[in-house]
Amino acid sequence: MRGGNADLQEEKATTYTFGAVLTPEFLPGFTATADYWNIDLDDAIQTVSSQDIVNNCYDDPSGIDNQFCSLITRNRDAASATFLGLNFLRQGFVNIGGRKTAGVDFDVRYEFDLADMGAGDLGNMELSVQGTWLQSLEDQPNQLDPKINQVLLEFRRPEWVVNTNLRWSMDNLTVNYRLRYQSSQLKRGALVSEVFNTLDVDDFEPLFENPFAGSAWIHDISASYLINDMYTVTAGVNNIADRDPFLSSTGFPTGPQGRSFFLSGRATF
Repeated sequence: MRGGNADLQEEKATTYTFGAVLTPEFLPGFTATADYWNIDLDDAIQTVSSQDIVNNCYDDPSGIDNQFCSLITRNRDAASATFLGLNFLRQGFVNIGGRKTAGVDFDVRYEFDLADMGAGDLGNMELSVQGTWLQSLEDQPNQLDPKINQVLLEFRRPEWVVNTNLRWSMDNLTVNYRLRYQSSQLKRGALVSEVFNTLDVDDFEPLFENPFAGSAWIHDISASYLINDMYTVTAGVNNIADRDPFLSSTGFPTGPQGRSFFLSGRATF
């Protein structure tokens, strides 16, 4: 069962950020920004899995009188074959010990006319690269237990995520190429969540066969043509290299359909 939690406490955080913007005069159309962030969150509010509720209930150093055990009830019918077995578990929001994370967001853009590069009147180019470098990500699942869960590199928590777009436009035609990149991560975080609390990432290779998914590169391309002031037609291909989803995922980092083609039209009145 899922529900709320009237005993939730407010989160408290210590955060600091700083950033920089670069727009050099000698390179018109170029802009680069970078922002560093560091967040230390106490009493973080988070949903936890059924297994985590049971684990934290019995592993809590203070005993079973804790917030996780209060989410569990047992069968008290002595005549039942499942007497004292778990018969109810309420999933919802709880206060975990905290979360610490730090990283850098960056955005680089460069727009220029090809004529300015000595290529003649061949249109306009725009290159943009946006991404995040995740320096650290740590959870303390239980307020009363100092054990730290190193979340970085778990499933859907890679160290690097970068999106690159290259757009060329000339007259009524625009062509756009997109590259999506994610660095290596565990194929399935739930598979190894129990040992991840006590092991470093480097320790997984001896214990599991090929536990990491490897880097993911996804390529997309599309083109749009403005027929007139009213009508635009667009066509393209997503996931050109037909990248498969990660093991045990039906839609990450790519969709289940694999390589796909599309054609669309737009009318403006």
